[in-house]
Amino acid sequence: MRGRWLHMVLAASALMLAAPAVRGATVSFSVASSCAAGCGAAGMAAGDPVLGIIDISTDGFSPSGAITRADVAGFSITFGPTSHGVVMPEAPAFDLSATWGAGVNAISGLSFTAVNAPGLTAPGPFLTFGAGGNLASLTGICDDVDCATTRFQGTPATLDPFTFKPATPPAPVPLPPAGALAAAGALALAAAARFRRERRSRAA
Repeated sequence: MRGRWLHMVLAASALMLAAPAVRGATVSFSVASSCAAGCGAAGMAAGDPVLGIIDISTDGFSPSGAITRADVAGFSITFGPTSHGVVMPEAPAFDLSATWGAGVNAISGLSFTAVNAPGLTAPGPFLTFGAGGNLASLTGICDDVDCATTRFQGTPATLDPFTFKPATPPAPVPLPPAGALAAAGALALAAAARFRRERRSRAA
């Protein structure tokens, strides 16, 4: 009986440790800029910072491969010292395109736009980084269905050159999930305790 119990514990532990690693690894990139011109009309003051994070999935990464909206796992960018900004759960209307470099820590040709409102012609913070210039507005209105262009009703502010760099190191080689390790450990401890009880009962 003891051998059968121990065999079941070891088999269950092996199955848990062999569980596939969780997919969906991402790399976070920090974005930093500041308002340079036209700040008042755009709801900011000169020098106000524009700071945030963009999380990009590394699933399917290939050097020089394309990065699209589908690869964006999340973003949160604030305008100035207030809480105004764009956050992915509240900004379904956005677009991003870029190109991977040699590794997951390098991206080139970034073009990012976001608006804090779904649907057509809705007001909200708007931000774009790309070849057409860096623009932002708390009062601008995106009049494109996907908010994937820089067309405005209103005047956006011009931003200083922005920095875009990795905020986290490359994802490590996936390890077994912590839950599986904890469960395996608990089963092993339970098996050891049962083994000790059986020994004591036999000795008595």
